[in-house]
Amino acid sequence: MDHSAALQIVQQKIENVVLKNPPYQCISEEQKAELLAEFKTREKWLLEMIQTPATVQGRDRSFEVFLECTRKRYDAWVQKKTDQKLHPLPFLADGPGSGKSRYVQELSVSFKCYVEQSNSSDDFKKTIKEALFININFGNDTTYSDEDVEIGIEKAICLRVLQQVDPINGRAFVMQYDSKQETEKLLAYTIRKVCGDYKCFVLGIDEINKIYCMNENEFKKLFTIVGEMSCSSTAFFVPVLAGTVIGPVMNTISTSMHPPCHIPLPLLTLESCKNILKTKLPELDVTDARFLQLVSDIGGHCRSLEYLYDALIECSASLTDYWDKVGFKVRQRVKKTYAVSNPALGRAIAYSFLSIPIGEHDIVFKETKFIDLEEAGLIKLETKGEVFIVRIPFVFVWCHMQQYYDNKYYKLWTNLLIGRDIGWQDWEIFNQYYIAFRLSLYAFLEKTTVLLTEFFNGAVNNFPEDTSIIIPPLEKIKVVKLKHRYPSKSSSSLCDIGTCFLNVSGASFDVGVWLQTKVGVSVKKTLFALQMKFSDSKRPFNDDLVKEEYKNVYDSVTEYLETSDFISIMLCRKDGEFSENELPENSAVVANSELLAYFGDSYYQRLKKE
Repeated sequence: MDHSAALQIVQQKIENVVLKNPPYQCISEEQKAELLAEFKTREKWLLEMIQTPATVQGRDRSFEVFLECTRKRYDAWVQKKTDQKLHPLPFLADGPGSGKSRYVQELSVSFKCYVEQSNSSDDFKKTIKEALFININFGNDTTYSDEDVEIGIEKAICLRVLQQVDPINGRAFVMQYDSKQETEKLLAYTIRKVCGDYKCFVLGIDEINKIYCMNENEFKKLFTIVGEMSCSSTAFFVPVLAGTVIGPVMNTISTSMHPPCHIPLPLLTLESCKNILKTKLPELDVTDARFLQLVSDIGGHCRSLEYLYDALIECSASLTDYWDKVGFKVRQRVKKTYAVSNPALGRAIAYSFLSIPIGEHDIVFKETKFIDLEEAGLIKLETKGEVFIVRIPFVFVWCHMQQYYDNKYYKLWTNLLIGRDIGWQDWEIFNQYYIAFRLSLYAFLEKTTVLLTEFFNGAVNNFPEDTSIIIPPLEKIKVVKLKHRYPSKSSSSLCDIGTCFLNVSGASFDVGVWLQTKVGVSVKKTLFALQMKFSDSKRPFNDDLVKEEYKNVYDSVTEYLETSDFISIMLCRKDGEFSENELPENSAVVANSELLAYFGDSYYQRLKKE
């Protein structure tokens, strides 16, 4: 959508909310001008977000799910079908800082834009374009209170709605309403009164977790009330509920007749984060390497992105350690806001880095479930078929590890991940650390063996399916830099099991580690030889190169070590043109298209941005 179209939508929103509602028709022109100015200020930020691809780019899946749900509901409403099964309840249930409130606040602009660009019918587009959007909140200044419990959830909702459109008379009307004497439900009357000539009313109801914390019965009634009204209101009523209580929301909806419509809130993409900050700070150099690493560490986490924005403004750009100061401020705020010292987070980090699929209700540590960590805003669970994958922004990993530096595992992890210039090492060191880190994660989870194909998950491989790696104890896992080429005549002895070594220039491979492998009951020592190719390499990453480099390893290993027990892994930061069925036996390759799957999201965040 172009700039003028976005401006038109914002202007319509201002006029719809401010100028057409009865409470504002009697105020002076001066007061009206002040209200318009206030709304324009608030909408300016939303407009900036619309002009940026970030909003839709980062929330494509969210809007897609919400649109599909709303469109089907609209068709049922037009045909006057009131079956609850035809009217799912849209909700956002996620941890704090995931962008729920932001999503609800932006619906009046962002969702309109998304619908306008969709292949929906003209009638549906017109209905959403001319809809009335109102958001209410059970937190912050209008937090759910004892009075709300006493008057009931229906009155609590209507009170908040009417106070926005009729602050003078709204409260008195709600408090005097007697359901026993009235033939019309209070919410139905409120919707009719608020909507007027509007054909559609979208009501965002945020912080519903506050209701659950005070009164579970009223929490359940909330879904019953808005669900009934979704089926029977004169105007097309679209409630959107949002809160952090993921489990209770899912349980409550599952026991109702309304199908659930869980609007996902995936972490924002790197490009989305860059675009958002560039929009807010036009002078920001989004190509700066240190900036890119900070944004990557944020990992698309909405609240941490806000912290980064604040830190960029608060810190003086003239400081020589500017980027260190910015990163420090972000981490300090994360540590103050989130329970990053939770020991269960450590095990979740291991599952995340290893990309091990889990169930959301699986126990992660003692009595803590994965879903509990998500409700606390510490992790993100993303669906992968019928299972989930744990995603954690690296800034949370960093903050958690700093709390447990005395622990032997965290000490190793900190040295591998949080040293000075971490993320900016040579490509070889990055991969050397990754192998050591991955071995230690399996040891941390008390895994004694792991399939070879699982350990190198994401790589295109020609591995035997029945071969396993025996995980060495943590004490055996080390990282060293060799002073002489390995193997050679002068260094033909085997390195210690678990020692991940960086080879010298000119060797047949760049990084190596000896591990024990197992097939059935047979155990043997196997050399894992990693070769790294750079993005600026002039040679194409194809079958010929793979076979040539494999032969180099084979020749040196068989000549100097007198064994052929080795696994070859080639990693290249460029696109590959190789054939999977042409790979040599016991070899694997990782090109650009496999990098994310191979490293996993969390470690990939530390990869130097080019």
